[in-house]
Amino acid sequence: MRRLSSRGGGKNFSLKSEEDVEELMQTLVAQIHAKLKNELNLREIFIPNSKAEARCSIFVSHNYAACPKLCIFMQPGEGMQPGMWSRTIHPKTGFQGSMIPYLKTAIQGGYGVVILNPSTNFCIVNGHRAKILHSSTPEAHVSYVWKNYVVPNAAQEISFIVHDNAGVLLKTFLSSLSGHEQQRVGGIAFIESAHQVSSGDSNALREMLREKAVNFEASTEPMFTVIGSSKARLGCTSLSVGRTSGEANNREWTVHSVQTSAFVFLQSIASGIEESLHAIRATFPNKLIVTVNRARLTGQPYNNPFAVVQCAGQKKETVGSHKHTMDPEWNQTFSFPVTSSEAKVVIVVKDRSFPMNTSLGQVVVTMSEVGLNRADRRWFALRDEKVATSHGNGEVELTLEWVHDTFVARSDSFIRGNRMPTLEAQQRPRNGTGDGENYCYLCKTTFVLHRRRYCRMCLRLVCTSCSDRLFLPGFSEPKREIEPPFVPDVSSVDDITNVPEMFQNMAAVDSPVNKKNGEGHHFDDFTYQEDGFIMRATHNPNQHH
Repeated sequence: MRRLSSRGGGKNFSLKSEEDVEELMQTLVAQIHAKLKNELNLREIFIPNSKAEARCSIFVSHNYAACPKLCIFMQPGEGMQPGMWSRTIHPKTGFQGSMIPYLKTAIQGGYGVVILNPSTNFCIVNGHRAKILHSSTPEAHVSYVWKNYVVPNAAQEISFIVHDNAGVLLKTFLSSLSGHEQQRVGGIAFIESAHQVSSGDSNALREMLREKAVNFEASTEPMFTVIGSSKARLGCTSLSVGRTSGEANNREWTVHSVQTSAFVFLQSIASGIEESLHAIRATFPNKLIVTVNRARLTGQPYNNPFAVVQCAGQKKETVGSHKHTMDPEWNQTFSFPVTSSEAKVVIVVKDRSFPMNTSLGQVVVTMSEVGLNRADRRWFALRDEKVATSHGNGEVELTLEWVHDTFVARSDSFIRGNRMPTLEAQQRPRNGTGDGENYCYLCKTTFVLHRRRYCRMCLRLVCTSCSDRLFLPGFSEPKREIEPPFVPDVSSVDDITNVPEMFQNMAAVDSPVNKKNGEGHHFDDFTYQEDGFIMRATHNPNQHH
């Protein structure tokens, strides 16, 4: 790391020094607060006022007083500042505790935002420790902000997102609300909450937690399944976000993983707890995004290194010329339809040579190592393809993200709920190596090779008829593609004499660089290989089938 301070520019930074860590935290806090005010246009309000020597501050959005729905954020722990979920700095991943991604999502979702500051209860004034008026304790701070900055406003749907020990503080605060104030509470999203229900809690509080709250926590249970033991302890439904392993085993990983699910819950809780839980489960990740950034290879300079990415039965490779280098940079992104938490993605780095490509090593990544709804960029050591314990020739930098793609989800729902195979298709024998490889996913018609295409939304095989019939939402007519050509694949053939004579002079086909449309959805070009021939269809991002 580098030191992020005015007096230490360019010097090495050590996480072992407590002084260095504290200095870095102060710099991070200043940067976060600057972004809150400059990028998110939040307003800083001082308690008790801006002229007091002993004071603390909260942050509010410009429309918080008039917005019909409000989202209140509470950070946990002593020493925490507004805009931070944690103070942890990891040696490899750095600081991951910023609230800014949550705040951006809240503002984009139409919420007014209030960030509390219950952890700041005193200041040093003239060398003495002075308590802050109206914020001498966390409970006093929350109560004061609620009565003076929340209750008088127009919001009739007030939601909370809290993390860790802030759950204890929120539970205590909720128990003090009047009946009318309880009715204004929308939804409560706990993340790894530390609170517990007790026999002394009122029935009104228990009902509120049961009907309006959900907790997310890391667990070995499958994703979005209810954890019975935690539900009994917390008094609200507790959902697993899946198992954690390796560097992902930290609370910041959980916070970022449930961001989408937390806001889906808050937006759907008005329909009831069961409907909101169903909505959460509908956000199950269904697309893996892999970016092959670069590699640091060992040995002698290589002819033309490239990477092959394999997942979900698909194989894609990087393109471009990187001749005579040991530090190739590709920066190419691929996406795969992945819904199973047991799936794996394999990245093989090879050197392009004739007549055979040379393997430099591979990386096998399980979905438990992939960040949910957030990009995780890091280096992976290459391993020998045949002997996993043996080192390969260097390392590769990857950016991995497992996300929920609405297009894919809608297509899945349409296919499952509205398309049934015809009687003729059901009675027709299926000859293929695997399910879905030899017939159209929609009409179940057996493929003739010329009619095989890939759906641009659900990533499945479809026939020409279905491809022409369906079209991208927003267009009034189908958008026809150019008929895909047949091109032989000679790049992976060991002996060129085995290639038909008419194709021996044709160059190997490189997979095209994938593109990204204006909405941020990834659109890859797909290839299908059968009997040594490649059929490739290049898609326009503005077209569907």
